[in-house]
Amino acid sequence: MKVFKTKRWLNSKSFWGSLLFAVALWGYTSLNTEFISSVELPLYIKLPVNRALEQEPEQSIGVNVKGSGWHLFNMFLFNNSKNCTIDLTDYQIDDSVFVIDKNEIQKGIKGLSNVTATEIWSKPIQIITGKIIQKKIPILPNIAVKPADGFTVVGRIKVEPEYVIINGNENVVNRIEKWVTQFAEYDEKNKSFSTEVNILDSLVNVVNVYPQKVRISAEIQQEAEITIDDVPIQIIRGSLPASSIISPNLIAVTLRGGVDELAKISVLDISAVLDFDSIIKDSTGILYPQIKLPENIELIGNSPRYLYHHQKIDKK
Repeated sequence: MKVFKTKRWLNSKSFWGSLLFAVALWGYTSLNTEFISSVELPLYIKLPVNRALEQEPEQSIGVNVKGSGWHLFNMFLFNNSKNCTIDLTDYQIDDSVFVIDKNEIQKGIKGLSNVTATEIWSKPIQIITGKIIQKKIPILPNIAVKPADGFTVVGRIKVEPEYVIINGNENVVNRIEKWVTQFAEYDEKNKSFSTEVNILDSLVNVVNVYPQKVRISAEIQQEAEITIDDVPIQIIRGSLPASSIISPNLIAVTLRGGVDELAKISVLDISAVLDFDSIIKDSTGILYPQIKLPENIELIGNSPRYLYHHQKIDKK
């Protein structure tokens, strides 16, 4: 009987209401109690206008903070302005190595509303700086384009502008010869497109890059194949002796590319070349022509694949 009454009481609204009230009272009391907790603050360093970092510094500092549970709760969940900003803009920095001590770190702590920083457990920050220089370098697309079936990318992916300006520490900037965009992949493309992409921010806080976005363009065409007949064999860097014969003297080449690009191709745009030295030095009688094509056109094959080199028979 007592067990039955106990179960009824546990399932009653009064029990759950009392439990909820007790938990709320405990939580309220706890959150009004002062605590000490650890927090990571984003670190920002402002340098004099004539100095730049050579290496990326620490991204954050560790601090112990003291405050009520309510205020700590608010800081962790809702306070996005807390940071440590070390302002060195008025400092005269002549040496490459500069040490930021804990006093400077303490002065740089900002945005800790209703809580107090009690201890900094990060070590003093050592930064390496140098003179600022500026440089113009090419920007390369780090882009993968996968055309839809039956389509192909014609030519290279274009970037506009083709160059970016970088500035920063002279020791860093002098080592940089090119920059790339962030990686982007475009699948199942069946027509040409143009879009903006961000540049890579691999040296953030060390090197500034302008602009921070570039436009990339890719030309997509339907893929096609054609065969061009009667391409003449040409001898370069010498003249074939009258006693030598290359046969056949005409070949066919099969090409692949964008349908619009192939429509422009004629036999005059294709060269089938043999080097004079390779003919003279050959002892097999079999030669392979070098096929030269317009840009953006792919060679599938040539027929015949090889040529014969032999001497005329002197008929007397």
